[in-house]
Amino acid sequence: MKILNAAKVPYKILGPDEWCSGAPLARMGYQDYVKRELMPHNLEAVSRTGAKTLVTACAECYRAFLKDYKAWGGNPPFSVMHISHYVEKLVREKRIAFTKPLPTKVAFHDACHMARVAGAYDPPRQALKFIKDLKVLELFPAREEALCSGAGGGFPDVYPEQAAGVASRRLQAATDTGASTLVTACPHAELHFEKVAKQRNMAVSILDLAEVVAQGL
Repeated sequence: MKILNAAKVPYKILGPDEWCSGAPLARMGYQDYVKRELMPHNLEAVSRTGAKTLVTACAECYRAFLKDYKAWGGNPPFSVMHISHYVEKLVREKRIAFTKPLPTKVAFHDACHMARVAGAYDPPRQALKFIKDLKVLELFPAREEALCSGAGGGFPDVYPEQAAGVASRRLQAATDTGASTLVTACPHAELHFEKVAKQRNMAVSILDLAEVVAQGL
């Protein structure tokens, strides 16, 4: 909202009509429920606003509206953009400017649903590069080879130790780059990383991509 307000973009939020996109449930085997209950509601709720574009900061919601719903016959009557795509659009149209320097190093973690599934590798990196004095470091392996955070598909609930091990490996990779902050576009990854970093006393902070972008305005 801070980003949209800075650009003076007229927008609406769904409030109580904003249900989960269902992407996490679909990955856990409840695809029929998502198709039957969540998808119709979500498409109708957004359509009722009259919006021509849906902007989300969640990699899983981006995947759901962009790919899953279309594959299930939902065909959203609006375009779907991740906030990183929209930031690039706003900069290109000269509607926002990044004036606040952030002299720090961040490591970027590719969100599975946005990267490998939806093919959006460059937009989040480009959005971060707009920020003054921010140094964006690659977290290896990256892009097509990037490892999952361990947070997807209900994995931490069923295999907590294994999920924590996967997360700690990514957190260590971030620390090895010299970055003080790990940035991702996946809410599940953010929460999981935060929990594991605290449990294992790892000195790295976790931020969502939109949070970092907003800090640079």
